[in-house]
Amino acid sequence: MESPKTVEWTLNEDAKTQDYLQQVPERGWIKEKLQAASDYENYGLPVQKGERLFFLMRNKGEALGNLTVQEKDGSIRTLVRAAMHAPLSAFKASDDGSLVTYGVSEAGADKQVWKFLNVETGQLLEDEIEGIQFSTPVWSKDQKGVYYIHYEKRAIYYHELGAKEDSLIHRVEDSSEKLLFGLAGPLLFSVKEGQSHDNAVYLLSLDTKKVEEIVPFGKGNYTYIGQLEEKLLFLTNDGADRKKIVAYDAKWSDFIPEDSFALVEAEIVQGEIFCHYLKDCSSILKRFDRSGQFLQEVPLPGKGSIGLASESPFFAYTDMTTPQTIYHYDQGVHFQPTYEGPRGRYVTKQLFFSSKDGTRVPLFITHRKGIKLTGDHPTLLYGYGGFNASITPYYSPLVTTWVEMGGIFVSVNLRGGGEYGKEWHEAGILDKKQNVFDDFIASAEFLIKQGYTQPSRLAINGRSNGGLLVGACLTQRPDLFGAAIPQVGVLDMLKFHQFTIGWAWVSDYGNPDDPEHFPYLYAYSPYHNIKKGASYPPTLITTSDHDDRVVPLHSYKFAARLQEAQGENKNPILLRVYTNTGHGRGRSSSQELEERTDILSFLAKVFNLEIANRSPLP
Repeated sequence: MESPKTVEWTLNEDAKTQDYLQQVPERGWIKEKLQAASDYENYGLPVQKGERLFFLMRNKGEALGNLTVQEKDGSIRTLVRAAMHAPLSAFKASDDGSLVTYGVSEAGADKQVWKFLNVETGQLLEDEIEGIQFSTPVWSKDQKGVYYIHYEKRAIYYHELGAKEDSLIHRVEDSSEKLLFGLAGPLLFSVKEGQSHDNAVYLLSLDTKKVEEIVPFGKGNYTYIGQLEEKLLFLTNDGADRKKIVAYDAKWSDFIPEDSFALVEAEIVQGEIFCHYLKDCSSILKRFDRSGQFLQEVPLPGKGSIGLASESPFFAYTDMTTPQTIYHYDQGVHFQPTYEGPRGRYVTKQLFFSSKDGTRVPLFITHRKGIKLTGDHPTLLYGYGGFNASITPYYSPLVTTWVEMGGIFVSVNLRGGGEYGKEWHEAGILDKKQNVFDDFIASAEFLIKQGYTQPSRLAINGRSNGGLLVGACLTQRPDLFGAAIPQVGVLDMLKFHQFTIGWAWVSDYGNPDDPEHFPYLYAYSPYHNIKKGASYPPTLITTSDHDDRVVPLHSYKFAARLQEAQGENKNPILLRVYTNTGHGRGRSSSQELEERTDILSFLAKVFNLEIANRSPLP
């Protein structure tokens, strides 16, 4: 990717794409509309330590989220202001709230440098830790230092504040195919095979340095929740497809049994357990006492999505028309953005359709109130379908602006995700990955049959694994779509495992070097299934120059081959390369605005959308 020829080609392709998008008459209107829909305070989940609340917050008009603290008297101050090319990735405060360590990543890359701050004085300490990726440090009980995982060395170290060298605590010596990925509480750590949801859990004695395996490989997924009296609580799918909570105290016991709904996450707060479930892809919140007995279902503001704060009495709520708002479990709204979203103008409803094999699959559809099903509405269809990730309703400036443009937005809950538990996830991985694409294609056919849209007015979009989804469906059914937007996608399924963290994805995709896996990977690999002379719809392929997760070469190769293969039609195949940004995390508001403006300008152009009133919002 660094060769002069490649660099010259990508610069030329990006310049052509920018020229194409800049000439869209609606672009100025779209950008102003997106800016208005994005201009609000973006509050992260607060974490309570001592009498302080710590959280990331992006103020109105600011580019990035800053590390912020709220004192006991309610006053709020900024602790660390993020730099444009060094966004904050995460933070961890000491138990008494006097110290905080935070991660900084270059241009939003996964690799991080962690720094330390005295909260009382605001003084930045000289200490720094490098080599952290996919994990968060843990403060020692005496708050004199942190334990952390060095990603490349696959080892646990202890960094004492002020010390020149860090102490090696434990090193994983076995296969490089295993990823040391998490530390927690009384120094538990976990090892898993790539992105597999099967992991082993170990208890490390800080006195003797002895390691006790409390969960062996092959049992399932175990996620540490926290300690309740002498019990260590874990969320697991071991013997529970929709997950349950178990306790460890020298021996294992069930604590909160499996529900009829998928259990997503849980937190221990002041001796009670709060559990976040998904009921047909929308969040519900249940409260349990310290013995695991059900107390109540916590009322939520609507049919949307929540996230739980770590060991703190707060949760975040969002839906298709509500920006993220922070709630206290007992006291109601704690942080609310001043922008309230387009409540009352739009409607979101959930529908179900049958996939190719008869599986019942849900989708959410958002549009203006009162539209008539004329069969020709411009529609943006979004999906992901992988790695046990659940796609639930959330607020997006892109969605609200698209609906203001007269469009319909649809989000599909494909197999391969975690919306209905382990069985739903495993129905969309390895040799069953084609089910995910079949679900997406069936959703498109359903929308057309129901009178929402038609192929020439239907665009598909997805990021990362969702970029693979778009690439596969584009090459399998180019006749079904009027536009395609694969973003930072995994598009070469025979080489993905050779770059960055790609080897870890074989748990979902399979291993191209395995003769049993190769045939089905080759059968759907987007790059290898482009057909010479086919008629492909207008396509906007996006990537980032600092993406150290899905390397840009996927998008480069896919764009070049698609351009070469395009038949006699004049549909554009465009490549957009964003600079000084990574796979997605840590992007500034201006970078997000530019990318969203490009996407909606592209759709306005290819669907020939003429917006009658291009004046900005009042």
